[in-house]
Amino acid sequence: MSKQLINKSVIYYKKFGLSETIKRVFIYSNLKIKNKYYSYLISKNKTGDYWNELEKVIELNSNEIEFIDIFHVPMGWDTPLFQRFQHISLNVGKVNGISFYGAHPTVDKDVKFIKKINDKLYLVNFENYEAKIKFFEIIDKYSGTKVIRLQSIDLATKIEDLEEFIKRGYTILYEYIDELTPAITGDIPRFVWDRHEFVLKNESISVVATSDKLLEDVFKYRNKNCMLSCNGVDYEHWNINKNSTEIPNDIENLKDEEKIVVGYHGALAKWIDYKLLEMIANDGRYKLLIIGYEHDLTFSNSGLKKHKNVQYIGHKSYWELNKYCKQYDIAIIPFEINDITESVSPVKLFEYMAAEKPIVTYNLKECRKYESCIIASDKNDFVDKLSIAANMKTNKDYLEILKREALENTWLAKTIEMKELVFNNLDTNKYLLNGSTSKEYKSKYIEQILSIPEKSNSDFVPLTNMGYERDEKDPKIIAYYLPQFYPFKENDEWWGKGTTEWNNVCKSVPQYLDHYQPRIPGELGFYDLRLKENIARQIELAKMYGVYGFCYYYYSFDGKRLLDKPLDMMLEDESLDIPFCLCWANENWTRRFDGTNSDVIMKQSDTVESYREVIKDIAEYMKDKRYIEVDGKKLLIIYRPSFIPDFDEVLDYWKAYCKSIGLGEIYIIAIKEHTADLNLLDLGFDGVGEFHPGTIYKYCNDITNQIEYIRDDFSGQVLDYKDIVENKKYFKYNTEKLYRSVMPMWDNTARRNNKGMIFEKSTPKLYEKWLTDVLIESNNKDLDDNIVFINAWNEWGEGTYLEPDKKFGYAYLQATKDALESSKKYKE
Repeated sequence: MSKQLINKSVIYYKKFGLSETIKRVFIYSNLKIKNKYYSYLISKNKTGDYWNELEKVIELNSNEIEFIDIFHVPMGWDTPLFQRFQHISLNVGKVNGISFYGAHPTVDKDVKFIKKINDKLYLVNFENYEAKIKFFEIIDKYSGTKVIRLQSIDLATKIEDLEEFIKRGYTILYEYIDELTPAITGDIPRFVWDRHEFVLKNESISVVATSDKLLEDVFKYRNKNCMLSCNGVDYEHWNINKNSTEIPNDIENLKDEEKIVVGYHGALAKWIDYKLLEMIANDGRYKLLIIGYEHDLTFSNSGLKKHKNVQYIGHKSYWELNKYCKQYDIAIIPFEINDITESVSPVKLFEYMAAEKPIVTYNLKECRKYESCIIASDKNDFVDKLSIAANMKTNKDYLEILKREALENTWLAKTIEMKELVFNNLDTNKYLLNGSTSKEYKSKYIEQILSIPEKSNSDFVPLTNMGYERDEKDPKIIAYYLPQFYPFKENDEWWGKGTTEWNNVCKSVPQYLDHYQPRIPGELGFYDLRLKENIARQIELAKMYGVYGFCYYYYSFDGKRLLDKPLDMMLEDESLDIPFCLCWANENWTRRFDGTNSDVIMKQSDTVESYREVIKDIAEYMKDKRYIEVDGKKLLIIYRPSFIPDFDEVLDYWKAYCKSIGLGEIYIIAIKEHTADLNLLDLGFDGVGEFHPGTIYKYCNDITNQIEYIRDDFSGQVLDYKDIVENKKYFKYNTEKLYRSVMPMWDNTARRNNKGMIFEKSTPKLYEKWLTDVLIESNNKDLDDNIVFINAWNEWGEGTYLEPDKKFGYAYLQATKDALESSKKYKE
């Protein structure tokens, strides 16, 4: 007996016991003998009919396909769990590719060498070494794009294998699908950890992470050539009519029992909350239908198989599982919350959606982002939520949500995402000519510079002559307002006499052809916020185009105020009549203002006392009758909630102080930071606010490598604004009491120069679509007030503003007005 077989036997014994181990050893030994025989046959007949046939397949497809997809590890096709590996291969043919998938002789016993599934999908017995060698000899000859698709749980492929593939012209796509832990795969060899780090550091390898938590791990190494792509569903397979579907024989008894069927299908392992399942079974109203493969002994040891209200029918083939799922009244994901389950995107979640089954789950990261998930806080709440779910199974609005979220997450959509990621990052030098920018390119660039400022022929919009007429129940669009457009003492000391944000705006230059810089203001010019007339015109324009109010950035550093003049002018002059509120920018002031470095020049205090005291000054603004309220409470926004030193102490003090001076209750919204994962409502905040691009960043498509830059040292990032809107990336996540935000555009190269972040392909129409979508959602959302934020009114240095400019005129203001008017049609 080989050492490898002994090691496998020990692992199997720990997981499955003696009898199952003996069975597996017997199967494994027979397979080894058969494989040696097959290897002998192939080595004798390497140029036989079969390999000629494969060469014909490649030759015939070479003009029709854009790429070859190879899943080279023998994971097996007809496996107990038919999941992401197989589904992506099934869909490659639908996106102009051809896929070769690694069969495993244990489950794919009819695959000696290669088996055709359809014209664009073949199974290959990569367990057979000689077959594998011959296969790659043929594929190596193909001159087009060849993608090796590698899973993070692959326990065979080593770094040197990847290096060899790359050397031979293959592109690597790494699917990071699970937390690397022995609990999922058994013992993990050292080389797997080494390979994982190698892949994440090598930006030429495309990386797909299937959950937010896994993507955060990727971001520790890079933010290029990577993306979030959760799991998906074959919608047509799962969305079948219950009435036309025969009840499978082994669950026919369910129709005779007057109980609500609570269904679960999937792996049965130690991350399942078996105590919860016992509570559901003991309740008496429910029949638990459990279908799945026993990953370990935890289910057997739970005693649930003997419970009268539990029906366990073992594992079912994927191709018949939909018929069982259709008999559920409620579908559940009873995963305990831990590092494993917080990292997983459950395939069953999307299958439940497509089957139109009410879904009850614990508060898992990858579940709470979906509106269709009914979230439970603990075991008792989970059982309570089953009653709610039972009433939702015929609710038309809820069924529409299930359908929408399923269709947004089809396996075809996931395959398209992965293909785009790979192709967007192929051959980053193909846009460069001999390592330098071409003369023609430079000539066009100079023409662009000389034409500044130039109106957009298609998108320029003049001033409207019909202002927006606000109804009392209209959504409240609140735009963030930057007061940094006037000189003050500290700025003079730090940057030089008379420096304002306009200094950055004016010195900006295009980083590439058709890059929109510099951004030159329109009607308002390079205004000075010390002049009342400028602020008055801003207010007039805002009202004319439907902006409800401004949210002023408030700067206080342990009692030291900065940029306070425009806000104080508002307070002192009631003729400047627009609703307003404050957002405390509670972070350090650094030299990143001009893109030089991040040296701190005004430190934000981190003491509880300092945080407590700031409310006393803020409250003076809250006393104003124009100050914005939510449900009768004064609104305050905190930009960096994670910086608050003691949530209970600080928030309780703020609320008590405001009550003590007669202001009543206050309503505190915390910005959802992309650098901190906090349950903000549990910490005492009343709502959560998006703030882009931070909130949406992880969902964005990076197109940095698709662009030819005018300078060789560009080290910033270019992201695809159009992709965000067309694929509604802003609905990829959701939380309770989430107030949406929209970003008209973004380009902070005015501040950061060649290190900036640019959202390319932004247009007024795309912004209007994003805002319209969000307004429609907000109209029908359970929030304390119908508020949508815009980042921003006048962030010129970060290239996100509504104010008129020379290129687009009033287009972004007009888009705001049009979105408001369009959204009214969809209000319930």
